[in-house]
Amino acid sequence: MNNDNNLPSAPNYEDVINNNKEDNYIDELSQLPDFSSTMNLRLNRTIDFLTEENKYFRDKINCLDDLLKQLKYQIISYKQMLLDKNVDKKDSVYCILCMDNNRNVLFKPCNHIVICDKCSGSTDLKECIICKSHIESYEYAYLV
Repeated sequence: MNNDNNLPSAPNYEDVINNNKEDNYIDELSQLPDFSSTMNLRLNRTIDFLTEENKYFRDKINCLDDLLKQLKYQIISYKQMLLDKNVDKKDSVYCILCMDNNRNVLFKPCNHIVICDKCSGSTDLKECIICKSHIESYEYAYLV
């Protein structure tokens, strides 16, 4: 007589594996809020960084736009001087930027005198308007 009914049955391995998978899924699902929170924090930091970078480059663009306007004004002044054939020799002592004041700023080391002290204070020239050499310093020179 076989007494198999009284013996415990062997575990069904598929059921054990499926139960372990369910436990793993539950563990993973419980970690999703932390993961989502971490990702949101990283995303917000990235957005903040990119916003600051965008502001920095917009400021740079605005500075370059201002410089471009200044250079366009200078080009117009130069063109006008070249086109104006009725300019007397005495007019060549006037500042080439404002055309109002006498030239009195000497660029060093090239020694060109082309602008007045008023325009010198309102511009930040890095190179000589005439020869394009680097300006190391300015000196005041009064023409007689």
